[in-house]
Amino acid sequence: IWLFISETTEMLSTTVVDHRRILEALRQRDPIKASDAMLVHLVNNRDQLDRAFGVSPGRDGGSHDDVTGQDAVVS
Repeated sequence: IWLFISETTEMLSTTVVDHRRILEALRQRDPIKASDAMLVHLVNNRDQLDRAFGVSPGRDGGSHDDVTGQDAVVS
């Protein structure tokens, strides 16, 4: 979390919004909404880390494998 805070205010803002959505879904006892909110949060975090470290996610044509989390081997 501190990596995000040190990078940009936008990242912190996104993280706070994500956490509020997760908490609200839990308060509503809505497992689907909570699961969706958590997935959005994880994707946002991955995207923020990718941008911070210059990694290209696989879904955008880069060499990163979204399933294994490892760089794909290119022959």
